[in-house]
Amino acid sequence: MRELQLSISSGSYLENDLCQVAREARSEASWSNTRISLDGERWNLFPESAEETYISPSNNDCGLVRSPFILEDLKDVVVDGGGGLLMVRGTPLAGNGRVGVIDSPVVPFVIRNCQNVTIRNLSIDWQTPATVQGLCVASGRGYFDVALETDQRVWCWNDMMYLEGEGWTWPVTRLLAVDAETGATLSGTGDNIGLGYEQVWRYEMVEEGIVRVKGPDLPVDVQGAKILFWCSFPDTGARRAPAIFIERSSNVRVEDVTLHYCRAMGVIAQTSSDLFFERLNVLPSGNRKFSLAADGTHFVNCRGKLEFTDCVMQNQLDDAINSHGLYYQIVRKLDARTLRVRTAHPQHVGVEGFVVGDLVRLCKMPYMEEIGKLRLSRIRTLNSETQDFCFDEDLPEGLGEGDMVEDLDASPEIDIRNCTFRWNRARGILINGSKPIRVRDCEFESAGSAIMIESSPLWAEAGPVSDVRIENNSFRNTANCPMWGAAVIEAKPTFREGAPEGLKPFHGKLCVKDNRFENCMGSELSASSFESIESDV
Repeated sequence: MRELQLSISSGSYLENDLCQVAREARSEASWSNTRISLDGERWNLFPESAEETYISPSNNDCGLVRSPFILEDLKDVVVDGGGGLLMVRGTPLAGNGRVGVIDSPVVPFVIRNCQNVTIRNLSIDWQTPATVQGLCVASGRGYFDVALETDQRVWCWNDMMYLEGEGWTWPVTRLLAVDAETGATLSGTGDNIGLGYEQVWRYEMVEEGIVRVKGPDLPVDVQGAKILFWCSFPDTGARRAPAIFIERSSNVRVEDVTLHYCRAMGVIAQTSSDLFFERLNVLPSGNRKFSLAADGTHFVNCRGKLEFTDCVMQNQLDDAINSHGLYYQIVRKLDARTLRVRTAHPQHVGVEGFVVGDLVRLCKMPYMEEIGKLRLSRIRTLNSETQDFCFDEDLPEGLGEGDMVEDLDASPEIDIRNCTFRWNRARGILINGSKPIRVRDCEFESAGSAIMIESSPLWAEAGPVSDVRIENNSFRNTANCPMWGAAVIEAKPTFREGAPEGLKPFHGKLCVKDNRFENCMGSELSASSFESIESDV
């Protein structure tokens, strides 16, 4: 394997700019069969001279991104940070009054059509995150005051609060009240301190560094708690910049990597196989009580093996792990063997999740009732949203517009062991798929359900499970925010609510044994529509 060392001494126009140094090194030779060393340095990732590509990450927002490592059509690549830090930066003209999407945010790693890639021994952070925090120092009827803890510019205008970063200015759109020590969501609350997604606050800067938040009375006392001010800009790219994006790749390993912050999910992998994570840590940096802006990791229509060993994920603003397939919606039947289908969620546009030769399940709405399974013989892609699926046999009767299809072969065998998931917003892990799933020897402390098994109609996330075993795990202070699940382990497909009696169970086998539960507000297990459930709770 060829050795390539990237060092700050290579020179760059901007201070320690990895994007420029990597671009110059890439122009000299292919990176296949190469071990790339980052020399343990603290690197800046400026967008100015970075290479650019278009990505369509599922459950995130598509668009142009820039990166020092656009790894495409490569084999046998190792990127070893040597313990270094990759700090994502923006334009030196910080903010400059721009209110809107970051045109081409920096994504540290884009891995596409690759085999045998390893990322190890490095950390990733953002210089100016789109979340800030503060300590609630006073409260009264219809208001509370927060002492901000940030060096970024913050101001209030016309009852709105704005946060400036390097190259962007965004409004605050959501609040979260968390424990001042751990950053765990306060029990009994949730988004907008338990008042729901639609709550609109009014903001006033009453003195330098002190913002007054005005709104209805709160369900809990937040004085002494930390308040997270969470920025996004609807319809212009709230989830534009994951840390690691993986697509159509196999045998990818992430080892001894720490993700402090990114402006989307930490790792998003789709249509890939054999993914291994050892000692992947999602942790806040400095005095922050938050880490990533969304899920720790997310997997869509993957295959082979998906393994997590000795990982820690905490304080991210969504679930730690979510693995699922995709439901595509039937537009119309074109002939006896052909369906026109479309992506069923706007954040699935551009994801080519189905493969010729795969077994496709045909589902009748509204209860996702299986009415047939057929093999895909041909796919014709019309655009980023619409495809024609041709099958090797005639379609069954009763299938029509608005019904769903899912790929049963696009599902990995999942093994999650000796991991810790704690203090994050929402749930712990969401697991779906037709291959065996094992969760063992893990510790959970999440605001909502620790483990959720659900094929989501809202997000068009597919995957009836066939064989799930949840054994020897510890659950503490879990399911304390009903907004994100009423039970510690929740496995109830919502689209089966009100279904007629006698309908075939949606899921296969579930085994829940030898687990420990402490101070959990919700019930220990809530499960339905399984062929069999073995449980000692």
